[in-house]
Amino acid sequence: MNKILKIIILNSVLTSCQNPQRYENEIKKAHFYQILGVYKIDLARTSLGSYYNDSCSISKLVLTFEPDSTFNFNMRVPFLLDTFGTWNTCGSSLWELNQFRFRSAYYPSNSGEQFTQIFASSGDSFIIINSVTPRKSAEHLPVIYFKKLRTLSFVDTRKCKLSPHLKVRQKDAAEAAESISPILLND
Repeated sequence: MNKILKIIILNSVLTSCQNPQRYENEIKKAHFYQILGVYKIDLARTSLGSYYNDSCSISKLVLTFEPDSTFNFNMRVPFLLDTFGTWNTCGSSLWELNQFRFRSAYYPSNSGEQFTQIFASSGDSFIIINSVTPRKSAEHLPVIYFKKLRTLSFVDTRKCKLSPHLKVRQKDAAEAAESISPILLND
């Protein structure tokens, strides 16, 4: 495994020297496949503010990022405008934010929510959603942590047709995500 990882890193470095755009696209694909999965709200890290009294029901909030670039929440909560929409990976850097958009008639057409790349802390993987749009007249939460429960496997990704902006072979991208995970997910 270590030898394979070194070969992949060397190949990535050589590729980036020859074609920086191709290297950036490979990293984006890897980030895309790392994000795919099922996440649960982390109440230990998220400050619920006025929703604290509802923490028992909110603790069941689950977010799923699908391979067809859609996402869904398993239930309605006041601090999220809707329960489904589309998402995409915006950058190749671990620090660049990704975006998602709700599919709601009340959602401004020029809006987009942001979330971080996946990161590790205390042995678990997380994403953070920044200042998401709440439902009408509801208090917004500035930061919401979601802990990754399960990664969608290659078998899961074959069930969905990928969006046209992901013109990559699924197997190659899944292998890229698996190979880069040890690098990006260390504390």
